Amino acid sequence: PFDCQDADLIIKTSDATEFRVFKYILRFASPVFHSMFDIGDRHPVTAEVAPIVQTVDVTETAPVMDALLRYIYPVPRPKIQTLRELLSLLEAAIKYDITSVVPELVDVLSTTPMIAEDPISVWMFASRHGLKPVKGHALWNLISTNATTLPSFFAHKEFRNLHPEQLQWIFALRTRCVAQITEFINANIKGYSFSAPKSGYDADWKMQPEWVTSLQSTFTQAVLSGRPISDFDALLSDISKANGHVRPIPLLLSFGHMRDLMIQLMAQLHKQLGTIV
Repeated sequence: PFDCQDADLIIKTSDATEFRVFKYILRFASPVFHSMFDIGDRHPVTAEVAPIVQTVDVTETAPVMDALLRYIYPVPRPKIQTLRELLSLLEAAIKYDITSVVPELVDVLSTTPMIAEDPISVWMFASRHGLKPVKGHALWNLISTNATTLPSFFAHKEFRNLHPEQLQWIFALRTRCVAQITEFINANIKGYSFSAPKSGYDADWKMQPEWVTSLQSTFTQAVLSGRPISDFDALLSDISKANGHVRPIPLLLSFGHMRDLMIQLMAQLHKQLGTIV
């Protein structure tokens, strides 16, 4: 859609790709684009003089500009495949002050699971642009996993841009988060008093102490390693291996109950975190 021959503006990207567009569409979308247009070419066109199509050079690459224009033009939206694409697109939308696009992309970034791929980059991006919802989600992905303990965290290109106070704050939040979750795990599992919830199955069955310990250990290790608590199959596999693949119904019910409680707790912590960033 950006190769119309009667277009009155050419946007030339950093990789020398040209987009033929119409000024009047971009004027409505972006005050920055509007200010870039040279009004000096508004002269009457005569038969002897062909109209000159203005060219504007931009620093964005062709994929980013193509995606941005697709948000501006009445055409199908682009399919964003990677976190890098999403951040680059939002960066451009903010740069050109496209107020009809920025909130939508912020919502996408706030909810995408792709944040988990590189939470520190998203955290720094959100900090630079004052995007509080995005900042909260990125911080949650940092402290709810073991990301801050991995070598890749300290080798990250954005690590040097973190202030010591920010780093200390992130580590403190991670420690507090782990402590709260671990305390919750131990208290709730001990609350069973070695008895599974009543289920109609093996009503007199008593949970063996080693299974209680296994439940506590499995959930705690999941928190420390960054494994999602909602990953029921993986956690269940750990317990099965630790107990000789014995899966009594009461144990599964206890496990499922703890899993649901943990998901609720994690959601509460996530919500609380959004109020302090």
